[in-house]
Amino acid sequence: GKLTLESQAGTGTVIAFSLPLRAASGPAAQAGAHWNAITGTRILVVDDRLQNREIAAAYLKNRGALVEQSSSTTDALQRVDDANRTGRPFQVIVADRLMPGQNGFALASEIKSDERHANIIIILLMAMSVQDRDAATTPDVQRILTKPLRRDDLLHAVSESLMARREVRRVKTASQTAALKTSTVVSAHVLVAEDN
Repeated sequence: GKLTLESQAGTGTVIAFSLPLRAASGPAAQAGAHWNAITGTRILVVDDRLQNREIAAAYLKNRGALVEQSSSTTDALQRVDDANRTGRPFQVIVADRLMPGQNGFALASEIKSDERHANIIIILLMAMSVQDRDAATTPDVQRILTKPLRRDDLLHAVSESLMARREVRRVKTASQTAALKTSTVVSAHVLVAEDN
């Protein structure tokens, strides 16, 4: 490693160091491998507090997500509609539950009430206990995370939700293909001959 110290009277001191490190391997490295599902995903972060939006957006951007931010449910609904209209829909919305005006549950319900947005994954952020979180489930919300928001929790929730959605689509496509193969009608003539 290397350690440097620079000091100038009246301007301050800078201390810097570098350490030669090897890339992680084993379970810890593998735990974040599925986070690659986030790369290229369009995500809208909705929170009335700028600092909370910035933190969540930074976590997601660092994994390659294409993130936009919104400070209100009204603005979020407009952004969702605009994104859909331009052919670049959001795949995930990460929203605070408690915001002025409409809360996160109402936002989720309004988004999911429009068929065009049925496939959007919605993750709510809440300041509550695990018991309260489990009691707050709703079909419009795929995941609920407690505050303070932890990077790993957010990345796991988003990546696992995306992978589950992709698996559902894969299975649905496979079953539709199998149904088409088995439902092909073959025209044929059958002659039944009886000698009794």
